[in-house]
Amino acid sequence: MGDDAEIGNEAWGEAREDALEALRHALMWELPEPSWHEVASAVSEMALAIVAGSADLLSRSTGSLELCSPLRTQTRAGEGKDSSKPAPKPVQEQIAVTIKDLTRAGDLKPGR
Repeated sequence: MGDDAEIGNEAWGEAREDALEALRHALMWELPEPSWHEVASAVSEMALAIVAGSADLLSRSTGSLELCSPLRTQTRAGEGKDSSKPAPKPVQEQIAVTIKDLTRAGDLKPGR
């Protein structure tokens, strides 16, 4: 039983570090306006994962966020850099709050 807890803590720690890195990168992105809605949705999922203490959900939502990256968005949408803008203020704030919550959740144990 102790091994399961250690595995869970390790999974949470890895998911948390990946999420923090993706969120910090997202603050520097420039994207077309519709893509910022997708970012906001992914960040909302990350917030739910933090509350649930779910490493799996955090990893999945981090993957969703990473799919919103400028390279993928511009390739997928066929839109160039000209239509891209920094994150709107509400999205910046949402990302900042999620980073803060993840930083505070460093010792959070999955399934607490």
